[in-house]
This record gives sequence, structure tokens and C-alpha cells, in this order.
Amino acid sequence: MMRKPAKLPNLCMTRRLAASVLDSRIKQLAASYRNWASKRAIRNSTLVAEKALPPDPIGILIDSNVHHHTVTHETGWISTGEKRFGSTVRGTGYAAKVPVYRQGSNSEEYENICYLAAIAQLAKIGRAKLWTSHHLLLEREGHPRARFADVGWFDFNLFGRGELPSIDGDPSDGILMTAFSHNVPAPDDIKTVLSRSTDKLYLELVRVMGQKNSQDAWHIRTAEVNGLYCFLTMEASLLRIINAQRERPVIKGLTTRIMSPKMLGEALGLRPIELKHFDHQDSSWFVRPDLHWEGEKRPSTRRKK
Repeated sequence: MMRKPAKLPNLCMTRRLAASVLDSRIKQLAASYRNWASKRAIRNSTLVAEKALPPDPIGILIDSNVHHHTVTHETGWISTGEKRFGSTVRGTGYAAKVPVYRQGSNSEEYENICYLAAIAQLAKIGRAKLWTSHHLLLEREGHPRARFADVGWFDFNLFGRGELPSIDGDPSDGILMTAFSHNVPAPDDIKTVLSRSTDKLYLELVRVMGQKNSQDAWHIRTAEVNGLYCFLTMEASLLRIINAQRERPVIKGLTTRIMSPKMLGEALGLRPIELKHFDHQDSSWFVRPDLHWEGEKRPSTRRKK
């Protein structure tokens, strides 16, 4: 009895399977290369600075407006259209990590944030210490939390989740230590408190910088009396004032510097890090590096408290 010839595998199906396996392998290799390149770029950003910096970490006081820009990716809802579920039509989609800025952005903010990424790396390896302060924390009262922090499930913050330590105490400490009572007095307004100050350095800074900049004058004074390397800010008007008044004795005599992330990066020899290197960092869900937020502005800053 003759045996039936064995069936040959479907050639088209075999080709599709082989192509699928190859495509999967290529994607794995591409992901591994991206991960390697990102780690290398981040690590190389501080190599020059490490040789020039002193053994002890330098102290940096971080302005509130810098916190706003440390969130480089926010959680977005990606719509996949409408689908019918029984008799109901519903919108479908998924949440994803979306960059705030487009790749290769030429904005001045983006350039500063790329240096800010290198400064964050400097802190991670223990060569810099990042600080906030009592008055900087108080300044945020009345503002949405999302303005200064990551709030979405898949948001990415260069400084990591959690608050920076305060160089001169946390205002919430006083609240926690106060006995529960309906007669607890409300905290004074920051400007009211500063108007009562008799600190000589602060008063001299206000005289030079103007009363309108009294809060910034106090932050500079805080960085100076605590021996910090610099007060890091992204407020262009403040940097212009300091530059215009740089020959004044009180400004000239400061040991702490008032700098933008780019100014600090160039002074230390840091290499800016493109934000694309953080697209897949700490990611446990979908990432859409091909997208960016409209106007290159953080969407969460429009959320209500």
C-alpha cells in the first residue's frame, strides 16, 4: 500500500512567520541599542565636570520655575477612534508617556532643560546637592501642584518623584508640630514677612534689585548664607537684572552665583542631554516619542487644583 506524500508547509505562511520573527528581533536589537546609547549619553554628560569639581558635592538652590521644567514627559490619552459595544458606541484609546518638547526643538527653554538633565545626573552621582528652601516652598501656595511636580501615572521628572530637601526648614514642619486647634493663626504673607526683615545682606540686595524682586533677593541671600555654589533659575528678567547690576559691590561680593541651567552647565563643562534619551526611562507602559504636546507646553499646568 502506497503512503500518501507528506503535506508541504504553506510557503506564504512560512515566509510571514520568518518575517515576523526577524521584525521582532530587529525591534529588540533597536531597543537594546537605544537603551545603551541613552545610558552612554547620560553618563558622558558629567565626565569633564567630575574632573574639575571638588570632592565634596556643590550645593545648588533650585528656583520654583526650574521645577516646572523638570517634568519633561506627561501622561496623554491616545485616541484610537470609536467602536461599537453592543448597542453603544464609545471612544477607545490608551494612556501613554508623551514628550513635552518635539525632538530637536530649537527653543531656548529646551536648550536649558537639556543642561538641566545633565545637572540632575550630576546630583545622582553625588557631585551636586540640590536644595529648595522654606520661602521657595511657601511661594507655591495658591498654585496648582501640577505646576511644579509630576502628577500623572506616566509623567517623567528629571529630579525624580518627591520633594527636594529644604536648606532652611520646611514650612509644613510648624503645622505638624502645632496642636490641633481651631485658633491656630494663619501664616503671614511672604512679602509681609520679608518687609519686616532686618537682614543686612537682604536689604542691600533689595536696594539694588528693586522691591519688586524682593523674593528673589531673599532666595539669593539664602543661597549665600548657606554657602551654596549657585541659585539656579530660568527667570530671564532676574538674570538680566543681575547682569546689569553685576558691578555693584553687593552683587560683586557674592560668593554664590545666579545662573541659568545653560550658564551652570557651561561653567562646569557639562554636556547637554537630548531629552529623547529619557523617553523609555522608568517606563512600564506605552511611550509615544513620535508625538509632543501642542505648543511645547506642559498640559497639566492647566489642570485645576
